[in-house]
Amino acid sequence: MRAWLGLAAALFVIGAAHAADVNDPVWDQAPGQDAWAKAYPARAASAGIAGAVKMKCAATTAGQLSNCSVIQEAPTGEGFGAAALSLATQMALKPADAEGKPVAGRSLIVPVKFEPALLQHPGTIIGLPDWFRKPTQDEMLQFFPADAGGVAGKTALECIVSTRGLLQKCEVKMEAPQGHGFGAAALAMSSVFLMRPMTRDGLPVGGARVIIPINFGEGYSGPVEGRITVLRAAPWMSTPTAEAMAAAFPKSSVGKAESGHVVLRCGIRNDGSLRDCDTLSETPSSRGFAGAARALSKDFRAYVDPKKDHLANVRVDVPFDFRDTSQGTTPGEVYDPIWLKRPDPNQVIK
Repeated sequence: MRAWLGLAAALFVIGAAHAADVNDPVWDQAPGQDAWAKAYPARAASAGIAGAVKMKCAATTAGQLSNCSVIQEAPTGEGFGAAALSLATQMALKPADAEGKPVAGRSLIVPVKFEPALLQHPGTIIGLPDWFRKPTQDEMLQFFPADAGGVAGKTALECIVSTRGLLQKCEVKMEAPQGHGFGAAALAMSSVFLMRPMTRDGLPVGGARVIIPINFGEGYSGPVEGRITVLRAAPWMSTPTAEAMAAAFPKSSVGKAESGHVVLRCGIRNDGSLRDCDTLSETPSSRGFAGAARALSKDFRAYVDPKKDHLANVRVDVPFDFRDTSQGTTPGEVYDPIWLKRPDPNQVIK
């Protein structure tokens, strides 16, 4: 019995919804369950989201699928279409259908279902994201909104955890009471969070979504730092180059720490340069990463208009993500890109 026969619930063929030349094919090869688990979109896997895709493909003389394209995908935006296309290269038909007719050159519709149960396989171990570093109480006070007036508040963020454990594309899902700045404060504070990313068979995988509840002001009587305005980001005209970031990696940590993460809070001069930078967080600590970040702060320039911008009480939080290039680099991760030109599946799947 072929191992792939157990995947009949995930892969099957019909010809009712769309015209197809092969209505009764005989499968000779299908992806194994490990392949399904690896193709399952990471963000959907962590959230337990199921998906359904229909591909239209052509059959070669050998029964391989070619020129596949996605004709239906639900839900959209979760990556199920691309995942199905990546599995098409591991699917193959018998050279003849159930009636004994050759399949070469004929088309077929391949519905593919992704179910969370596909991930529950002894050969695939999924580890969910977990905390590596939470902000301290002192750090939380640094982000307490000046407009809160000493009122306690709570909020919840929904974020994507990158392969590096950084939080990306955070959104405020809940804020109470509203109008006091707690949501914006939580977004700003997300730069000091570090998590252990989701893992698949022990390897880190980006794309997992997490919900983070945050409580402000328990036992706190008033705003800190007067009426300082803290920017989460500034309109940068210049920032350190990738080469400068690589060169700034502390020599004493090369080969000892794969990465470092620092957040500085800095003032802004009238020419847009940074001043009086304080370290909000440093992970790992005492390895030279904070000093490297402060040295790089001279390469930042923000666009400012001294005639309009009142900069005396403005601060900006600047995160730094250092990587030891001697240990290899992790590819950059982009979620929900804005496409100028979409890839053509017919040019990708051969």
